[in-house]
Amino acid sequence: MEQSHWQTVIRWIVLHPERPTVLLSERGGHLALPTSTSTGDIWLGDCPALLEAAAGIGLDAIVLGCRELDDDHDNQLRRLTMAVTLRDRAVAVPPDTRWVPHEDAAAVLPPGIEEVRAGRPPWEDLRWFDDAERWLRSRLEDVGRPVTGPVAQHRSWELSSVVRAPTAAGTVWLKTSFGSRLFAQEGAVLAALSEWFPAHTPAPLARCDEQRLMLLDDLGPPLGRDAPLETQEPVLVDFARLQASTADRLDALRSLGLVDRGPLALGQELGVWFPDLEATAQLPGLDSESWLTDTETAALRAALPRILEHCNRLAGGPVPLTLVHGDLHLGNVAAGSGRPMLFDWTDACLGHPFFDLITALPKDEARRTRLRDAYLSAWTDHASPSRLTELWQSVEILGPLHHAISYREIAAGCSPPIDSDMASATVDWLRSALAALEREA
Repeated sequence: MEQSHWQTVIRWIVLHPERPTVLLSERGGHLALPTSTSTGDIWLGDCPALLEAAAGIGLDAIVLGCRELDDDHDNQLRRLTMAVTLRDRAVAVPPDTRWVPHEDAAAVLPPGIEEVRAGRPPWEDLRWFDDAERWLRSRLEDVGRPVTGPVAQHRSWELSSVVRAPTAAGTVWLKTSFGSRLFAQEGAVLAALSEWFPAHTPAPLARCDEQRLMLLDDLGPPLGRDAPLETQEPVLVDFARLQASTADRLDALRSLGLVDRGPLALGQELGVWFPDLEATAQLPGLDSESWLTDTETAALRAALPRILEHCNRLAGGPVPLTLVHGDLHLGNVAAGSGRPMLFDWTDACLGHPFFDLITALPKDEARRTRLRDAYLSAWTDHASPSRLTELWQSVEILGPLHHAISYREIAAGCSPPIDSDMASATVDWLRSALAALEREA
């Protein structure tokens, strides 16, 4: 379906920045949430598109978060209920609207709107954006890069908030993340990596680890998943060499708080998880309707001994534990001003390096094999090409399970509604592991 055929209807919960009131439309004696309609299926975290829609009905808004989401695929219609507040406290509100106390507006509000921040990301707090903007401006003043224009939201969803600020020396990005016990302290990780590998990782301009805030220079456009193979191959080879050099830095990486998610830790996690797989379907941030069938659940449980054998094989193999990016693909590699730069290290951990290749490879078999072999060629100091290919057979089973655990933890840490791809990712990775097990059999 072409995106232009879709429409997005948005109901706006406009919360007063200082008082427990909400902005409602009043027509014919009836109160209702202000509503707008836009062309296209607007993603729930796409702040530029959301703010443009809000401006269309006279709202100068700050996006707090999505409170309801419904996709009607038959009619190509997306319905969103977005919580926002006003950027300028003195700005005039649209015609035919007025501020109404929460208790008087209960009939038109989703349940629990008074606790809009309960269980939600910190950037859904009414004061978060103002506080973050003040911190951003102050830190850029400190480094001689004062802000030269409006500070604007770029993304605000269940896992991260990204804010854009212009300076005379180029755009600066503020990022913070939330939503999983496995997430790395990205600012601290990048500070270390940029010292060790300045050609491949950007250095934060400033960071506040307590609030998980960091500032980064604009790195240029991402290379993208569809980049030519001739572009992707050297990126993967350089990344493999970077990983290999971190095998001697594990203690330093642990001191940054990175979780050990190597093959043995994976086996222990699966041994606890698989007997109670059904409980995962009840996590609030997961699409329970697409969950595993009874047959699939039984197949995973039956395969556990074989899976543990693969864990032991990798753990006892010639390739050591290293730094793992956790979400490696060419959409997270920027062209930079010289050599490509890797960003978005939220999922960084310690683990088997080959797990990163699972998210980096395309589905096309010929392209997949070529890029895999290019990456593995950087590890021939550790094992022969044939031995590395043999280890890859285990990675095709264990890598998806590593990522299934990552997304299970996201589902456990987020409150609905969440992005549909995120909601289905846990079961999608489990099914990828099942498919690999079937191919092996």
